[in-house]
Amino acid sequence: RIDETLIDFRQRVYVGDRVRVKHDANGQGQAAARRRQQQLPQGLVMFVGPCDFADGKEMVGIRMDNKQQSGGHDGKEKGERHFRCENGHGCYLLLDDVTVITSAAERAARAAEDAKEPFDLESELEN
Repeated sequence: RIDETLIDFRQRVYVGDRVRVKHDANGQGQAAARRRQQQLPQGLVMFVGPCDFADGKEMVGIRMDNKQQSGGHDGKEKGERHFRCENGHGCYLLLDDVTVITSAAERAARAAEDAKEPFDLESELEN
């Protein structure tokens, strides 16, 4: 029974996760973005937690890969700062408005696996 209870408290998004925004600025989802042959914005999670500017709701602070056309900032929203990034690349979204692309744990496991393989300079130079 404790396992079932812990699932209820498990967080879906963690700092270090790569995420994709579920909707564009016009409220269009992935299918509409594909029709326009555009990608929905992606970025790196820098913060997860409650924000006063959102009436205490859980927010995801994201350093976006590309500068936002509107509403972007440097990690400070309405006088409240939870992370720093280049101006125009920061945004805060509700947890339900993002999809995890790659978790921080998956990326760390891949990096550890890559580190296990010996590096051979000569074979790298041949390719």
